[in-house]
Amino acid sequence: MQKFNSVDQLVNTIRPVDPIYCIRPNSIKSACNWFKSNFPGQILYAVKTNPNEKVIKHIGESGIERFDVASINEIKLIRKIFPEAKAY
Repeated sequence: MQKFNSVDQLVNTIRPVDPIYCIRPNSIKSACNWFKSNFPGQILYAVKTNPNEKVIKHIGESGIERFDVASINEIKLIRKIFPEAKAY
């Protein structure tokens, strides 16, 4: 997988015709850390908002240990990546 310093660099280098999926791990980590520091309750990530395996992995590695799941496939995904995570 190629890595780029910015979306502009990606677009100018690849010049894609089809949509491109960009994952920004540092932004995911930053958002998770902000939420953990500022939300007083238990935090659950709703898998349906973005079920991409790499995104889920970054979220779990950032300390989010509970996941809101809405289907058998979402349960299987969480169990595959984080077998010990709580799925509700």
